[in-house]
Amino acid sequence: MTGFTKLTVLSSKLSNLNNLLQLVVTNTALESLPEETGALSKLKLLDTSYSKISSVPQALYRLSSLQTLVISNSCLDDKSFPDIPEGCAGFSALQHLDLGQNQLSCLPAFVYSTVSLLELIASDNSIATLDGKIGNLTNLKVLELKRNKLASLPYEFTSCLKMKSLHLEDNPIEDRRLMKLIAQHGAQKPKAVLDYIASHAPKSSKEKREKEKKGKTVEKEEEVVSEDVNENDSEVSFQSSKPRVIVAKPAELLEIKTMTAARRVRPYVVFAAVRGLDLTTGENFKQFIAIQTKLHDTVCKRRRVATIATHDLSRIVPPFTFECGPADSITVTPLGWTKTSTVQEFLDYLEDCKPDKKAPTKKQKTVDTNAALLSKYLDLVNAMEMVHLRDSTGAVLSLPPLTNSELSKISPSSTDVLLEVTSSDSLASCKKVMDSLIAAMCCERLQSSVHDGLMVEQVKVVDAEGQLLVVYPARPDLNVDTIEVKRTG
Repeated sequence: MTGFTKLTVLSSKLSNLNNLLQLVVTNTALESLPEETGALSKLKLLDTSYSKISSVPQALYRLSSLQTLVISNSCLDDKSFPDIPEGCAGFSALQHLDLGQNQLSCLPAFVYSTVSLLELIASDNSIATLDGKIGNLTNLKVLELKRNKLASLPYEFTSCLKMKSLHLEDNPIEDRRLMKLIAQHGAQKPKAVLDYIASHAPKSSKEKREKEKKGKTVEKEEEVVSEDVNENDSEVSFQSSKPRVIVAKPAELLEIKTMTAARRVRPYVVFAAVRGLDLTTGENFKQFIAIQTKLHDTVCKRRRVATIATHDLSRIVPPFTFECGPADSITVTPLGWTKTSTVQEFLDYLEDCKPDKKAPTKKQKTVDTNAALLSKYLDLVNAMEMVHLRDSTGAVLSLPPLTNSELSKISPSSTDVLLEVTSSDSLASCKKVMDSLIAAMCCERLQSSVHDGLMVEQVKVVDAEGQLLVVYPARPDLNVDTIEVKRTG
């Protein structure tokens, strides 16, 4: 349920939805959640972003199955979260927490005891300090506290050894060397930041004794790394170079023609081709999917600014056209489906799967959680003007901002991929998302070992008359600190 801007209260009858798995109530005027929310024992996702919520009920801590909690772009402050009641385990299953764009000057106390957390987002607040209890979050992999008021980081922060992505940009960090480390290596090499904190942050006497008792020392090589950081250096130097993107201009660029009707609805599109991926090694395929999910939630602002789609180039036939038409005149095989349907049938199915619909009947025993997630983007489309990408065979490949096609689905065996970013906001938004996508793929080193960098080919977009609109990546593009760009051809 989204876009109900005059909705101020949720009914207490909410507690009757015993089997509810997801509750998405965004873009509303809600100021609080009812106590009855705590009765939704099976709830796994709760999203109340873009609301006026300023307090949450203590009963919320009874949601022992909750895995994702999003209360961003709201009115939370330091008094919004009550203490966890005695005898309550709190959010014992919570993995993803987003409290971004609120009015917090410190993280809520419950955060420090939620040891299951994998991702914590609290950017765009006024957080001035982190409690030493941050060290309890030993499973934390992603931390985003950009644009806050942090002046320093506690020594206990070094206990977060599983950290893979650390974003603390635009904080008034007093240690200039630490600021440089965060800017240059926080996103891809947070261990360098943690090592520096371990060597320079103040420690309590208890921590010193424990460290001496366990014989923990910073490895010599890592000490040298920290010592090499000089306040006068323009760049912090490490033995391992930045991951590389190799941009090539092929003899004949792939071309996407965007038709006039499509440009009226979704005027900004950017494409790029990536060659020589290796998605079979380790968790590369899982990381490839995770990158897109994360960017959709962050840079893409939950698909409201831009949408990403990816296509296996070996399964589609260029050239491509970006078109627009009524939903009942377009057929597609949505991602995860085994049959072709009209887009209108797909939209109707998503409508039926909305989380605010009544619980499934006995005949319908399962809940399509993926469709339920997609249904929250229905307010972004108009059934009479559905934009879509086709290849030269006429097959529909994507239906932004809702889904890709099963036909062009990426699998672990995919090596050559077409990246698509579309937006109704601006070309700059498209390019920012594409830059972030390629940089993240590069930093995860998803390319085959035979290449010394991520191989990216330029793709051009033209209008209905064949006039050039954009070529990506052009020379000003991919200006990202975490990667090195080499251009050939």
